[in-house]
Amino acid sequence: RRPTSAELGGYLPRNPQDGWGLVACHTIEGNRVEGSIELDQSPRGSHLARAVRQAAWQSRVRPPRKNVRPLIGSWVQIRIDYYSVGVKS
Repeated sequence: RRPTSAELGGYLPRNPQDGWGLVACHTIEGNRVEGSIELDQSPRGSHLARAVRQAAWQSRVRPPRKNVRPLIGSWVQIRIDYYSVGVKS
């Protein structure tokens, strides 16, 4: 599940620029994530990675699997692209 634009909007900096933010998170039970860390963003200094990190808890992510077994605790990346007309995950 991707967070909606409304759910993400509260985490955006004032006067956000178009760009993207990338974070890494640990998967936990219930297809949720925790412990997100900022990896990268564009443009630099835009604080979009911070917005993605703060909003990541709203995401639902299937953990990687080995055979059929989910690898809970694995790292996953979440990237969200921001545009003046909305958000694209």
